[in-house]
Amino acid sequence: MGDMMSQQDELKGRVEGTIRGFKIAAKRYFADSGVEIDVEVPLSAIASAVNSAPASKDGKDGEGAKTDVALNTAGEKKNTGLVIDARGLKVSPALSPRILAEDGKPLYTADCLSEEARKSKGVASYFKTLDDAQKSMLVGDKPVVVKAKSADGSDLVLTADDIKKLTESNNSYLAEGRVAIVTN
Repeated sequence: MGDMMSQQDELKGRVEGTIRGFKIAAKRYFADSGVEIDVEVPLSAIASAVNSAPASKDGKDGEGAKTDVALNTAGEKKNTGLVIDARGLKVSPALSPRILAEDGKPLYTADCLSEEARKSKGVASYFKTLDDAQKSMLVGDKPVVVKAKSADGSDLVLTADDIKKLTESNNSYLAEGRVAIVTN
């Protein structure tokens, strides 16, 4: 994130503006007249500032890859969310994970989210067990469950078959941030 902020002045301004809205959680006074203050800043607010930043001048997002999302809002809504089983992979939990095709094409990014989801839910939530993820209110009662083929940091790669499951019917739940990632 530091690299993104150093390259994009507008993003830096948004994040700094968000941080200015901090809440003081604790104060400690020291004998040498020093003061230590703990502050709280909601990560969702920082994620919203980062996710709402405009694309850079070269037409790419902050990660350097052109965003081409796979939202399908046509037809009946058969599923209520997405569960990605990433157990056994070295996934780094992040505020803004991406779902990629095997060729590296982004399928789901922060750009998919509605403004409301950016503020209230974020891109995805992490769970320790598949059962907990499937029972979560986040993904509803009929989630699509797929197995990640591989992980690169916080990015998850899906196979062509799983992408077909994800994109063949209405997946407007993605815009609502109804995505659960299972890690170990």
